Amino acid sequence: MYAQLELCHVQIHTVVVDKKCLREYLNTERLSRKTYELILERGERFIAEEHPKQNCIMVLDNTSQQLDRSMALKHSFFQREGTTSGLRLRHIVELPMFVDSRLSNGVQLADLSAYNIFRAFRERDVKYPYFQKTLPFVYKNQRMGPSRLEGLKVFPDDHRWGGFLEDVKNERARLLSQTGSS
Repeated sequence: MYAQLELCHVQIHTVVVDKKCLREYLNTERLSRKTYELILERGERFIAEEHPKQNCIMVLDNTSQQLDRSMALKHSFFQREGTTSGLRLRHIVELPMFVDSRLSNGVQLADLSAYNIFRAFRERDVKYPYFQKTLPFVYKNQRMGPSRLEGLKVFPDDHRWGGFLEDVKNERARLLSQTGSS
């Protein structure tokens, strides 16, 4: 798996949700839509900055007919109106594709990467070996400041991982300095 991340020049974009800090009105469906919105924003910014002449399509793990429909409708809304932060989706096209993760190596790779990130945050362990193999591939725009890691969003803003998030950024920098990457 990790050889594929490097071979394919993968840039991971992820949202970590601190469920202990969520408002009560965020049920599963609303939380899924909000998380998807945050991923869309990261994807749009990445394509606009790194590949401005390209477009992309989102591929999502098939969950349930109701949730997939809800996500597709929200995607259409974001395309028409922009995201809550005002970002216009100019590089993300069509509706998302929903696939069974058992049939898609790419979605399985995303699932494994997401689990590694989830586990590191759950345990507050930047030394978790599989997280260390995943972390160098989390997107970092080289034109932005050293303290930013654009491919990683922690939600909500009042999450409990402030200090740990700094450890993650420092660990990523350390890992990349060992390999000579950026």
